[in-house]
Amino acid sequence: MSLEETIKKILNDPPFPPLYSIAKQYFDTSEYLQSLTWEKSKGWEELIAILNEDEKYKRFDNKMQHIAFGAFRVTIENVANWLLRKSEEIGVKNAIKILDDYNSSEEMTLYVIMTLISIGPKDEYVFTNGVELLSQNKVGKINRKLSKDLLLDSIRSTVPLPHIASIFALPVKKEILHTDDLNKNEQVIDKEYSSALEKINDVKDCLVLSRGLQGVHTMAHKYIIPDNIPLVSTARGSAWSFETFYLPKGTSPFITNEELDDADRLLKMYEELDLDVKKSIRVSIERLNGYCSSSHIIERAMNIRTCIESVFLKENEKMEIAKTLALRASRLMGKTFEERKKIFALVKSCYNITSSAVHRGCLLYTSPSPRDQRGSR
Repeated sequence: MSLEETIKKILNDPPFPPLYSIAKQYFDTSEYLQSLTWEKSKGWEELIAILNEDEKYKRFDNKMQHIAFGAFRVTIENVANWLLRKSEEIGVKNAIKILDDYNSSEEMTLYVIMTLISIGPKDEYVFTNGVELLSQNKVGKINRKLSKDLLLDSIRSTVPLPHIASIFALPVKKEILHTDDLNKNEQVIDKEYSSALEKINDVKDCLVLSRGLQGVHTMAHKYIIPDNIPLVSTARGSAWSFETFYLPKGTSPFITNEELDDADRLLKMYEELDLDVKKSIRVSIERLNGYCSSSHIIERAMNIRTCIESVFLKENEKMEIAKTLALRASRLMGKTFEERKKIFALVKSCYNITSSAVHRGCLLYTSPSPRDQRGSR
């Protein structure tokens, strides 16, 4: 009996008919199947024997399957359960094809995604750097479960959680890797993920500028594993990495085509900027985006002031502010010349470090110079 025939035989007589028939009526079948295993099925041993005898499935025989940031121990039994679950969901031939396509390839395509709060396109949009902006419905072309979760949460949630209306997504090529242990691919910096996030943030920055004062607020990012990748373990892929985010103010839920086209035009120029220049501009854009939020009016005022200062103040003007502040602090707090000298140097250095964090997005560690030590006289 062939692999396809054996799977069909098992599916025709599942080991949990009462529960399964109920699940088909009331639940998402694919979700329900994740909690079930088929070891008590008639034909299970035959299925395991077929998989064990075929050399192309040896990579799943007690090996570590490396996907995204994780590696998961898988067995032939895991493959059998996956095949049966997937066959029930999309058909036997399609499930076998997914597994065989994966086995015959050296690379797989994952997606780095970032969630957007409350806003999105009416359909989808692809930017010139390859980043896609997908509405809830269009997410399903990558991962059906994520699309269903987004749609259902927007309808049934009764708690005040941020509403995820769309996602940024960028495809990333990764090596298909199965190993005996974790030695390979362990503790390796994922350059593809970092590069993908940089491209997505470039798009976000340009979209902030194109939308005027309406803002673009994102919440979290991760690898998403497409439906055509056989993650045969019971794991669900990489965990979410959360950002520090603002809640958006009440605006239209849709990003217009004009705003998208304008952002794409800006993107072509933005990506050509020197890295340090872009980093400095990004801080200004982030502060502008913080102003375009529903946060407290005081915090919004601080954000817009910082944005204006970072754009229009020159470095020497910031240095004058630091010197004035340090001089006044030293005179007020120091009793002797030596105390004032130390206070002057400390306050000036502290201001410069924090100013760098606010205006340039990085910490600049400095040591008081001899000139600073003399400045409090």
